[in-house]
Amino acid sequence: MSFQSLVNSVFEGEYDDFQSIAPWGNSGDGGNDGYIPSVGHYLQVYGPKAGSSWTSVAAAKKAEEDFSKLKAQWAGLQRYSFVLNDRFQGVPAPVEQKLQGIQTTHKIVADAIACAKLTNSFTKLPEHLMIEIVGGVPSEQPGVIDKRAMGELIDHLASKAAAISTRSKGLAPDFEEKLEFNGLSDEIGSRLRANSYQDADVTAFLSTRDQWLAQGIAQELRTLYERSKSTITGVEDAADLRYVWMLEEIIPNSAKQNIYTQKAFQGAAEVILAHFFEACDVYDKPTAGSGAT
Repeated sequence: MSFQSLVNSVFEGEYDDFQSIAPWGNSGDGGNDGYIPSVGHYLQVYGPKAGSSWTSVAAAKKAEEDFSKLKAQWAGLQRYSFVLNDRFQGVPAPVEQKLQGIQTTHKIVADAIACAKLTNSFTKLPEHLMIEIVGGVPSEQPGVIDKRAMGELIDHLASKAAAISTRSKGLAPDFEEKLEFNGLSDEIGSRLRANSYQDADVTAFLSTRDQWLAQGIAQELRTLYERSKSTITGVEDAADLRYVWMLEEIIPNSAKQNIYTQKAFQGAAEVILAHFFEACDVYDKPTAGSGAT
């Protein structure tokens, strides 16, 4: 199914009077890929094919050009939505700025609908419509699907080449204190510091998802840390051993079958631990009058 077909299916399921528009003749679709006549809401869909390259500048230019066509050829315009297959990376700033300019100049609502919003709309549809759109539910699911909240995040990080950080990222104010309070060694402390500099990748990914995903991952890691404390206790270097134990638990078993895949997922798991270490979801937060466990 193409991205535009998916958009049409979701909007047809959500709005009774949604009408998709097919290009016709020399005028094409007039900047209108589909609209909701009752509220004057028009869509322009931009969905580069998988594997193709596209730029934020090109997307912003298309948003502007298609709006000009739309305004000239269609009546009753109250809202213009640029539906973008951003591949869950977030709406590029040039696109958002262009839409803000349209909204200010033409006194209408102009916004972007990216993959995260489209997914939210899809999940609110009745179950029979969701099944119809995706073509049914497979009777058997592949064993490699990671159903944990953190599954999608670790897959994303493992498949993304880590960029060398050239910026000076400030650590959380109590970062060093927390390392010392929990009895973590210099080696593990260094790993947490280094991986915290990839924190932007985690933050950027989570910003394209609903808040519940970040909360779900945090809860999974809090539970995992509590398990590590009950599993590893009364031994020297317990804090370091818990770190290694949690890494092993975070990496999905399917990734452990190949040494190169396992290495990529271990790197991703360490970035996740560093992010949630700063957020105080793993290891204990220093408090007055308490001791490390």
